Amino acid sequence: MPKFPIPATIDQAPAASRALLRTAEARFGRVPNMALLLSASPAALQGYLALLTALDGGTLGARTSERIALAVAEAIGCQYGLSLHTFRARNGIGLDDAEIHGYDDAQIIEIVLHAGLNMLAGTINKVCEPDVDFPLIQPRKAD
Repeated sequence: MPKFPIPATIDQAPAASRALLRTAEARFGRVPNMALLLSASPAALQGYLALLTALDGGTLGARTSERIALAVAEAIGCQYGLSLHTFRARNGIGLDDAEIHGYDDAQIIEIVLHAGLNMLAGTINKVCEPDVDFPLIQPRKAD
């Protein structure tokens, strides 16, 4: 059960967050509970989506970004993040077990920002405990 109230639909979210939630819906194919959670603060939701969008234009690509998100979720024991990113990796990104090669300076900077973004998202999910709305994956690390 979530620790914070989460609107059930876009129309139940604060008016200033509704367009942003439609953006999240377009990106993810539905509105994840985390986006609905962040809608309590339109500024937080806007910032989160803006950073995601900015990093989409980076040099790491979706496959590496998902690997980073999975590693961060696993490291901090974030059930929501692990479930979401496993779902995306399997159903949208097509991750395989191919080895990751070295990184240049721009990629190292983006890795740090991806890790930071996922730490922020994972921490929000741990504090607020939204219901997991993806197939449930249990972190291996104990809380």
